[in-house]
Amino acid sequence: MASTGLDYANGKIPTLFRKIFFPTLLGMIFNALITIVDGIFVGNGVPPHVHDEQCRGAVSPAHHKL
Repeated sequence: MASTGLDYANGKIPTLFRKIFFPTLLGMIFNALITIVDGIFVGNGVPPHVHDEQCRGAVSPAHHKL
């Protein structure tokens, strides 16, 4: 079995945190960007005469009014 080089059971927490932080951060940023871009594209597909809040809310949570 191939080793990843990270010993989660016995490794020091600060070292593990530093090694995992940036890949995790990049993944979260790209996931957020994909969600935003998808909401923009799908949101532009909703006709302007549709004013039902539930319909627009199903497209993206950013369309909800508080």
